[in-house]
Amino acid sequence: MKKHSINNNNVRLCCYDSENDSGKVPLFIVPGMVNNGEEYIEDLQELVKKRRCIFMTLRGRKGSDEPKDGYSFYHHISDIDAIIQYFSLPSFHIYGHSVGGAYALGYALSYGMKGHVIIGDYPASYPKFPEAWVQRIAAMTPTPLHVNTAGKIAEESERIHLFERLNELELPPILLYSSQAESLIKPEHIKLYTQCRPDIILKPVHKSGHSLISPSSEEFVAVLDTLL
Repeated sequence: MKKHSINNNNVRLCCYDSENDSGKVPLFIVPGMVNNGEEYIEDLQELVKKRRCIFMTLRGRKGSDEPKDGYSFYHHISDIDAIIQYFSLPSFHIYGHSVGGAYALGYALSYGMKGHVIIGDYPASYPKFPEAWVQRIAAMTPTPLHVNTAGKIAEESERIHLFERLNELELPPILLYSSQAESLIKPEHIKLYTQCRPDIILKPVHKSGHSLISPSSEEFVAVLDTLL
């Protein structure tokens, strides 16, 4: 696993490339809101054995730079684009977990791509983060984000609806969602996904909650391997 440091308008971004050439289309992985790319590597070793994987870390998360500002939805998707441009990937699939799924979808809609967008247990929208969210982050031990960073993310956030744009994707999107109670995907979200993109591929993951890879990533890896 090779570590890279990539510049996006003077913001240094950390990412890891498995570099293995399996002959399969590579998978680009966008972590959830408070996670970093390194956290996913150990859990997804079986996936890494099957195809080249690139694990990115967004700005403000552990391993990447923490600028004083520049945390809007569009700043985040520009991070994705900077790393993809760095690797000059001719084709790839992109998986985004939780809010990372909104970033992945935003990237595909803004920059275009030929592979699948895989959304991990999240609606096709981006929220306006309230102050209460910042306080929840601050109360966590250890704190996954610096409070100032969480505050800027909240301050620069705005509600963005992406459901209506799902038909702009070249390939049908894939939604992986937990069948457990803690899933962030509710029946009304399934209804919206299928109304806005009838050919969407819906795949429940039964053995894990919202994370989809804990306590075991075995089912998650098997589902992805079957679909891609």
